[in-house]
Amino acid sequence: MSEPMQCEETAPSSSGSSPDASKPTGSPSPGTLVWVKTQGFPWWPAKCISVSPAGLKVSYFNESAEAVVTADKVLPFDDQPGLADKVLAGTGKPTMKKRLSAAVAAAKAPGAKAAAEAEA
Repeated sequence: MSEPMQCEETAPSSSGSSPDASKPTGSPSPGTLVWVKTQGFPWWPAKCISVSPAGLKVSYFNESAEAVVTADKVLPFDDQPGLADKVLAGTGKPTMKKRLSAAVAAAKAPGAKAAAEAEA
């Protein structure tokens, strides 16, 4: 598995530490499908909506939630082929496993990547 980009669920802040303050180093572009890890939840598929000095704004698949995250908990979706199986195997609660499975299926659906790229 590749190293995660620096990311953590946060409130927007005014500090930017990357060379290009409008886009953190190594961060995905808007429209990119990603895996996001937030405290209390397993890795979850999401779409990057925008990038700012505060972090990445993402929209989670199969959830009506968005978050601004920093880059240490974000991985490119396509670069992690085995992550879905590992996350599903490690998720114990049946309801969470069902929600996560539906989110992974939505992210892997043929139109998900095209729709994300079209919105970028």
